[in-house]
Amino acid sequence: RLRGSGHFAVPGAEDSLLEFNICGLTGYHPEPSRGDIYELSILVKRPPFASHFWDIVIMNLLAMLAATAFWDTAAPELSSRMSISLTIILTLAAYTSSRPAPIEKAPYVTFHDWCEQVCMFLVTGISLQNVVAVVTCGGEHEEAPAHMTAMFLQHEEACSMSWCWSRKIDCQGLILLIALWLVLTVYSSVWLVRTRSRATRAL
Repeated sequence: RLRGSGHFAVPGAEDSLLEFNICGLTGYHPEPSRGDIYELSILVKRPPFASHFWDIVIMNLLAMLAATAFWDTAAPELSSRMSISLTIILTLAAYTSSRPAPIEKAPYVTFHDWCEQVCMFLVTGISLQNVVAVVTCGGEHEEAPAHMTAMFLQHEEACSMSWCWSRKIDCQGLILLIALWLVLTVYSSVWLVRTRSRATRAL
């Protein structure tokens, strides 16, 4: 990969590229009539497990951590469950407030941007599910107001213990979250592979 079309790069040439590896060398005369002009092209690629890859992993982990609110059933207040989701939302907002240097001026939505949007969408969905769960099942506590108690009596089955060691409504929310995450992950992976294939063919 450090040789190509009669060119050669010393092994230390990659040291100055930081997060890129040399994958090919080529060169040509852009103007056949001008023998004194010669262009050398160095093809580079980013390692699959570079720092930005782990940024995406961390964002997905934060989205999954927000789902721990599904097991917060000890208090009838919405604030108890929302404190987890809102903390994760604020953390994601701070973590994604600035784009990485290689794409900070890109005028289009990159894969990194898309992953940020997906994670924010998932955490927002978890927050909405928290509201539904508290309104539906918050009345099971002794200190709950009368209207929440009435709501709980109407949906007592949905508030019973289920297979995930939490309320049935929370287990259903967990299944929906995992299904959405898997669908979006598969879609994102296919989009990434197709985009990289088109870019590679263009080279």
